[in-house]
Amino acid sequence: MPLTGGPTPQAVLRTQFNETDARISPDGRWLAYVSDESGKWEVYLQQFVSPGGKWRTSSIGGTQPEWSHDGREIFYVTADQTVHVGASLNPGTPKELFQLHTVTDFLGNTYDIAEDDQRFLVNTPVAEEASQPPLTLVINWTAALKSKLIKVEGAC
Repeated sequence: MPLTGGPTPQAVLRTQFNETDARISPDGRWLAYVSDESGKWEVYLQQFVSPGGKWRTSSIGGTQPEWSHDGREIFYVTADQTVHVGASLNPGTPKELFQLHTVTDFLGNTYDIAEDDQRFLVNTPVAEEASQPPLTLVINWTAALKSKLIKVEGAC
């Protein structure tokens, strides 16, 4: 829908292919989206609203695009569940960041990016059995020592 003028909707993408996961850049000028135009899901970038070209930013498959907060980088997930990052408006070789271990039946993005673009929040499954013993936190332990509630082994 245009922000000014009449309430007539305008198509942003209208192709014979399937497009999904559209994300508008922080400055509102660019659109990242996923399309099967190449025969597999890939991340594409194009100008938003204004006519202009488009280009594919992923090359080994890609879904779940997310812009960095300054709009200079685009993050996405490859078919092997690896997060990659590339320069958004200067296509080149993307950099592999880390492997995801996410819930596979989750709809939408399985990760989000912190404001500093250096940390990620990832939706991961909870293990059935804990591999580590539970952590026990003892507060006010010095008072417990004084009252001899805690046995200290090997104390001198």
